[in-house]
Amino acid sequence: MEKNAILPTGSKPIDTLLEGGLHAGEITSIFGEAATGKTTIAYQCLINIAKAGFTTVYVDTEHKFNTRRISQIDDRIDLSDHLIVLQPETFTQQVQHMKNLKQIADERPFMLLLIDTISHLYRLELDSIPKNIALKRLFEQHIARVNGETRRLSLFTLITSQVRSYGGKTSPIGEDCIYAYSKRVLELNKGTINTKRYITLRKGISNLIDESLPYTITEEGICSITEVKLYSKT
Repeated sequence: MEKNAILPTGSKPIDTLLEGGLHAGEITSIFGEAATGKTTIAYQCLINIAKAGFTTVYVDTEHKFNTRRISQIDDRIDLSDHLIVLQPETFTQQVQHMKNLKQIADERPFMLLLIDTISHLYRLELDSIPKNIALKRLFEQHIARVNGETRRLSLFTLITSQVRSYGGKTSPIGEDCIYAYSKRVLELNKGTINTKRYITLRKGISNLIDESLPYTITEEGICSITEVKLYSKT
């Protein structure tokens, strides 16, 4: 894959903030509370890369991979030859999968790496031993390895992260590592009864930092509000 290649996510507001989509050789991170659409955008990406004839490695740490939802987004796509799903049971297994990426690539070349969510198994172990310094160090090494393999194999890489809240601010679990190794970081805000959902660019092209765009989640995936209005007229 060309170094400057871009993979559209299929979501207009997200692609606008990401300057076209995921970028080859770089990590893009998306964080947000539950039900904000993190997995939906991951599905949209794997559908798009399959349409281009390439394969995805999907690391499903929550064991919630949903083929029905993928078919809902696009029922014309056949993923049987374009998808490798890995479902680690522990954070140690998750780390090992990343150590095996080169072997996986040699046996079955792939272009898209999705880790959904990168923090789930880590958080479960950290909750049991809150001051586990070794575990925190391992998490940093894990993301550093993901970054290294992304660059070496020129992958499109998207990682999603759960969040923690303090002082009225929401941030991704493993915030320092996420920001250190991700080229672009997006926050999904699900809003309230009286407010819209917003996607906000937290790291990326300088003139768009903290820029927010409204979005909604439909059967077709994450869309802009204007797209939904267009759908309603047809």
